[in-house]
Amino acid sequence: MATEITSRDDLSFTLREKSGMRHDWHLGKRRRGGSPSESMQRGRMLFEEIAKLAQVDEFEAYSALLAVLLSEKWDSSFGEENGLADAVVRLVMVGLRARMARAALPFEPSFNPTHAEWVSVHARLDSAEAQLASMNLKPWRKPA
Repeated sequence: MATEITSRDDLSFTLREKSGMRHDWHLGKRRRGGSPSESMQRGRMLFEEIAKLAQVDEFEAYSALLAVLLSEKWDSSFGEENGLADAVVRLVMVGLRARMARAALPFEPSFNPTHAEWVSVHARLDSAEAQLASMNLKPWRKPA
């Protein structure tokens, strides 16, 4: 039975440490080898998890995808990353076609640099706080 995906923590490629730090792109033993086409297919299936999350919470799915693409653990030499990127680019092309056709979009299509900066800063802050916690130092705020 498939696990219901209702938050970023439910994504199979996300790891939450005991300290509270979340790793948004953690494949661990998921890299099972195989042919490049098999690992690319695994990457496309990981994207399907984000699509399921978007059915529940679009903002959470947006934040998950942005964090994955900006992750320091993203390595384009692996098929999983290539498969996920392929799925993203295919959907971007669909969106661009809709935009060119002037179709109504369910959201504002402009880029929000303030939000993108916030997501990046928040991820770095989570990382710094987890490092402090691992050294038994009290962080300046409670982790989420």
